[in-house]
Amino acid sequence: MTLELEQTGETPKNDVVDCNELCQEVAYDIVIRQPETVEMRLESTTSNLMVTTNREYLIRILSELLHNANKFTDEGYITIGCGRKGDGSVLFYVADSGPGIPEADRERVFTQFTKLNNFNEGLGMGLYLCRQLAHRLGGTLEIDPLYVGGTRMVLTIPA
Repeated sequence: MTLELEQTGETPKNDVVDCNELCQEVAYDIVIRQPETVEMRLESTTSNLMVTTNREYLIRILSELLHNANKFTDEGYITIGCGRKGDGSVLFYVADSGPGIPEADRERVFTQFTKLNNFNEGLGMGLYLCRQLAHRLGGTLEIDPLYVGGTRMVLTIPA
């Protein structure tokens, strides 16, 4: 993920985005590393879910999350989905059946240059930048602590 984060100024959030269509678009852009052993799934809990936000930032976050899921999932599934929370905010999630992230490292993976395995590709900046973009959108990016059997990243943004 190459990205320059501006340190000043407001992030424009005036793109009207169909959340389900965006999830489909991002999912179709990723090439599954092991297509015979990994299934790509799309889920939605709400039809006609629209949000006004920064489309480019949203695509960058979800693409990076899918890229990470693809990198660490050798068999099983990768799921991308969206829905509305009880408080009205919109959530997006990427879940996988990969090895998961140890509880002790779940916050650390969002810091700069953090890699849990130095033999994997990348600089350890992807999740850090995703969280920065989420904050620029007025939202949060977290690991679902209740998810078992892999990792589930949850992006929540204001409606």
